[in-house]
Amino acid sequence: MNRLPRQLRPEWVVTPCRRLLARFRLYYSHMILSLKKVG
Repeated sequence: MNRLPRQLRPEWVVTPCRRLLARFRLYYSHMILSLKKVG
């Protein structure tokens, strides 16, 4: 699947991946903030 060039990757595949990555980064930052508050 990753052998395809970036130009050939459809938007309906790229967009959910970016959305998921953004959500993961958001959760990660919140988790770090909570850990800093506890520590």
